[in-house]
Amino acid sequence: MGRQVAARELMDGGSVEAIVRTAASADYLKSLSIDAASADLEMGIPNEQRLSNKVLYWFAPPQPDGVQDRRIR
Repeated sequence: MGRQVAARELMDGGSVEAIVRTAASADYLKSLSIDAASADLEMGIPNEQRLSNKVLYWFAPPQPDGVQDRRIR
């Protein structure tokens, strides 16, 4: 789903940045001209300044246990 949203944003002339789980996913997105970095979201978001003045789309499933999503708290 995230790739489809990114493709539409790029088609509309926008720019896209992504934080993904694996280095392989980041490399693939970079091949599509998307600025991407890999990170373990369980450990927090790297360089939170990246999110300043951006529209954020969240395509990460919640963790399998608990009642609060630790990734978005």
